[in-house]
Amino acid sequence: MRMMAGFLAVWSATCVAQDRVSFKNGNAFDAQVLSLGDANVVLKTAYGEMRVARRELDAIVFGGRVVRIALVSGDRVMGVIAEEGATSMLLATGTGPRRIERQEIVGIDPIARMRFDALGRELPDLPTPVGGRDPVLAYVAEDKDDRPVGDLRADEIKLKIDGTEVPANALRPASPSQLLVLLDASSSMAARKKQVGEALDSFARAVAPATVQIMSFNDDIRLLDSTVMPSKALESLDFKGGSLLLDAVASAVRHAEAPGPGHAIVVVTDGTDTGSGIVPTLAVERLKASDIPCYTIGLLPEGKSGTPAIDANSVDQGALERMANVSGGAYFEKNPRKKDKNPELTTIFIRIADVLAARRAIALDPSRLGPGWHQVEIDTSRKGTKIRYKKEVYIPGAA
Repeated sequence: MRMMAGFLAVWSATCVAQDRVSFKNGNAFDAQVLSLGDANVVLKTAYGEMRVARRELDAIVFGGRVVRIALVSGDRVMGVIAEEGATSMLLATGTGPRRIERQEIVGIDPIARMRFDALGRELPDLPTPVGGRDPVLAYVAEDKDDRPVGDLRADEIKLKIDGTEVPANALRPASPSQLLVLLDASSSMAARKKQVGEALDSFARAVAPATVQIMSFNDDIRLLDSTVMPSKALESLDFKGGSLLLDAVASAVRHAEAPGPGHAIVVVTDGTDTGSGIVPTLAVERLKASDIPCYTIGLLPEGKSGTPAIDANSVDQGALERMANVSGGAYFEKNPRKKDKNPELTTIFIRIADVLAARRAIALDPSRLGPGWHQVEIDTSRKGTKIRYKKEVYIPGAA
């Protein structure tokens, strides 16, 4: 590993691309790896240099030029190019630096990126944002009463990417297929257990044949049995402790491998985060990069007699709205203090099911857009109709 550390010092000096560093506690951010030692990693961040312990790391995704090289011997080597010379090149591989002579090379194929674990071992590539390598824009059309509209034609859609109008071709349904419900199982939710179970049963029936998986969170995060109805799965769940809401969101994104337009996350909570390891900004950014719409439900509490409680503003509405907005989802509220915002929980879930059924996807041609994030605007010429969508799209590509 000392050899790798010396190599990375050379590599960081020749490559300005950012690396993606993720930690076992769920945190992740872009930085430049300056050195990789046996015990510590030195990173260059927007706030200066920082040293972190290797044991805290989950993975490092190097952002340099990644290639797969075919050799005369028939072997193939994948790695990050650190140095290119007239007669040889220096490559970072999962087993350390390797110098390859030009005369050994048959061909060089650029690939997207390379991933290592905390010990420098090569890992499979990470899922690319926006539905893998087939980027799409998913949207929902709604009328003035926020009811889904599913019959818009392509000629009624106005699409702009980075301010330039482009045709909205190949509209197709983005019907729900894999749905993950993040359920707050903290002590304050115990009285709602039956109500939540009944609402989730109705939701599962409404979105069938889509798969509904429940991930509960309190002081722990766990996946519940998805082979039975939700109310049955909740029977073994103890509602206790605090609420690791942000950690649960990060876990949900990691759980959804190679998400497509039919994936969605639904968050149900009556409170705020009480001790997650990941910071709010990073949790939201991770959700944004996943291309998974997130529909959040804030349940404001009631008093013992059914009257609103004094702490009826305990739900972190701002956090739930940000999660929904950056992902193209929506925020729903059950508020006993407001008659127009106090629907039955089952009603909210059925409305989300209707929204998911009405989602449509616009196929994009990545060859017309450069890699990276692009600003999106979607509008419609149909009067009385509005569009709900994710405001940015990511186009994958080599660094």
